[in-house]
Amino acid sequence: MQSEETVAQSEEEPQPQPESEPESVPEISPRQQESVEFYAKLNKVANDKAEKFFEFLTTTDEYTNNGQTYKYKIVNRKNMGELRKLIREGGKLSEKEDFEAYSDNIMKRACILIQDMTPEKFDAEDSDYELLEDLVGAWSIKYRGFRDFEQGVQ
Repeated sequence: MQSEETVAQSEEEPQPQPESEPESVPEISPRQQESVEFYAKLNKVANDKAEKFFEFLTTTDEYTNNGQTYKYKIVNRKNMGELRKLIREGGKLSEKEDFEAYSDNIMKRACILIQDMTPEKFDAEDSDYELLEDLVGAWSIKYRGFRDFEQGVQ
């Protein structure tokens, strides 16, 4: 049988537990710190360049790389519906978990967005997948107001 004191203690709110020691972070040497800072600087430069390149692509209708010219294809109503469907589907795909489905989605959008693009050209030996992925990403949002309608007017 429990005493009244034991019952009263069990009905009370739990007492705060003493704080445990924070996990110690291993110290790094000055040389390691230099490496961390160096790579952080490189990552910032790379991210800044990638961001500027993406902004450029969203407002251009033509891009040439290594002699290959890619031209934005005006998207009609039928293709816009398919493009929006692919964008929604692509948002649910993980490049790391299912690269095949992810890259197929990029290829289908490329065929809608890039003049004369075909699955065969997309998968050709000399095609630059990363560039095509960047073009598709940037050109997929042109319908949201990023398009420069005056480009090409002389």
